[in-house]
Amino acid sequence: MTFANTEYFYLGFILLAAVVLVVYSFFKRKGSLERFAGTKTLQTLMQRYSPTLRLCAFLLTLAAAVLLIFMIARPRSGIVEQEETRHGIEAVIMVDVSNSMQATDVAPSRLETAKFLLNSLIDNMQDDKIALGIFAGEAYMQLPITSDYSAAKSMVNSLSPSMISMQGTHIAAALDMANHGFSENRKGDKAIILITDGENHEGNVEEAIQKLVKEKRKLFILGIGTPQGSTIPTGNGPLLDENGEPVVSALNEELLSSIATQAAGKYIHVENALTAQEQLEAELSHLHASTENGKYRTYDEKFQGFGIAAFILLLLAMLWWRDQ
Repeated sequence: MTFANTEYFYLGFILLAAVVLVVYSFFKRKGSLERFAGTKTLQTLMQRYSPTLRLCAFLLTLAAAVLLIFMIARPRSGIVEQEETRHGIEAVIMVDVSNSMQATDVAPSRLETAKFLLNSLIDNMQDDKIALGIFAGEAYMQLPITSDYSAAKSMVNSLSPSMISMQGTHIAAALDMANHGFSENRKGDKAIILITDGENHEGNVEEAIQKLVKEKRKLFILGIGTPQGSTIPTGNGPLLDENGEPVVSALNEELLSSIATQAAGKYIHVENALTAQEQLEAELSHLHASTENGKYRTYDEKFQGFGIAAFILLLLAMLWWRDQ
């Protein structure tokens, strides 16, 4: 037998301290009563008092507490196979990690805002599958299509401009990479979520759009930044151009909106991460989800028996405590 949450066994130290305190209080109370009234007088006044019953009630309470600790530690034994039916979509998320995504016109930065949005989006997913890719001057898939949301969030939190050395915003490469990131032979709508500021656009995006339309992909572009833009912070001050002037990065909203329109998709401007997330979720909710039947292996949980035993012991202990 193994336990899923072994950290709860540390509660045993608190339980041990409580036992010591109860025993100490019992002897102290007994000594005080004997000094106050004497042993014979106490026997007359407390005829229903039974040290044996009191000890049994205490031991039952202690045993119930131990069982409760075992229960919340989630005991499990062996592996069982269970069937599962899932209804969800597949979404490939491509995140721009170029240097311009460090601009702070959206606080704390464009990239950090994108991370917050994606983490919240993943938290609200249930049966959907997601993949995660990054792009700048070129595109890479970081996490293949999966339903492992913990791995997805870990990957999101690790996103950094240092992951790609070639700068730029190669939207065509990002769309092509996303287009090949879905599962084969799975029905239902497939969504591509592109998060970028659209600056320094490169590549033949028209050809990439045609491929998406042919494959019936659903494109959602989240434009992050402001049209006014801002400088790009570095460890040595703002990023400078070849003339020594600060580089000002601005959202290319016209381009991103045009791409979404050509692909029969949806453009969403990220002014507020939570608002943009709600807009995106509303759009995704209209997509046709696929049904997937499968089996998965999991541990056989045994906490129920510990909980029932603890309840019975507590019930007996309460009956005996009542008579004391």
